[in-house]
Amino acid sequence: MDTLTDLKKYILTEYGIPPHYDNEEELRYRAITFKRNVTSGVGFYDPGDMWLVQREGGTDDYMRTEELEMQIAPGGALLYWFFPEGA
Repeated sequence: MDTLTDLKKYILTEYGIPPHYDNEEELRYRAITFKRNVTSGVGFYDPGDMWLVQREGGTDDYMRTEELEMQIAPGGALLYWFFPEGA
């Protein structure tokens, strides 16, 4: 998963949930927003493979692609935030 489009397709295919809003910079669901944070590295540190995950009423978290994939997979910790209420 490299782009917001990949993430949107995964959530739509796996769970049938379309985003509330999306553009080239962010993907917003019921109570969570995803942004792809691609920046060039500085010296030994490469922050290029990072996702910004903003949960409504929570903290902003940064995740690598592997961690994000685990958290949105069945049984992952982020499911609550994008599933519709009452689902």
